[in-house]
Amino acid sequence: MNVEQTQFLKLHEHQGYIDQTIDLLNSEWPKSVSYREKVLRSSTDDLPVNLILVKGDNVVGFCRLIKTQESMLGVESVVTDKNVRGQGYGRILMEGVEEMANKYYEPRIEKGKEHYLYLYTNTAQGFYEKCGFEITSAPQGFGSVVSNLNSGQLSGLAAMLQKRQQSLPHENTNKDGSVWMRKQINKV
Repeated sequence: MNVEQTQFLKLHEHQGYIDQTIDLLNSEWPKSVSYREKVLRSSTDDLPVNLILVKGDNVVGFCRLIKTQESMLGVESVVTDKNVRGQGYGRILMEGVEEMANKYYEPRIEKGKEHYLYLYTNTAQGFYEKCGFEITSAPQGFGSVVSNLNSGQLSGLAAMLQKRQQSLPHENTNKDGSVWMRKQINKV
């Protein structure tokens, strides 16, 4: 793989890639095209921001960086094209989103305050551990974000929380293998 052939882009600045991004997302998690367009077009510089990894003219990766609380950012819908998995593109995608998170926090950093990037996964725990994430419990105060979610996101959150409740008390891994993970960013 030649890293120089890839570009990490904000989708709202490169909307010509929206159709490919919809196809990539729907290959992993099928939804209506209109729903995907609405979510993808909601991207802004101030968060949420939809990020794509492009090789040549092809979208090979996607993720969405969201603000959950002042000292927490979340990354969701992380996906790479099935045809290029295992070739390092996922790592490039995660390095790019971490860099974006650091840039977001840089002017907001408070000395002594820890800032984290969170994600929830049921399929790629080992991959995220290799990227420096650690298993953790669900973020405290995660419910304060609910007022900013659309109906599709609320449904996803409800399903996720239902899975979370099925786990044993004080256990960080759910029965289906899904876990919360985090990585500290912008250490002062």
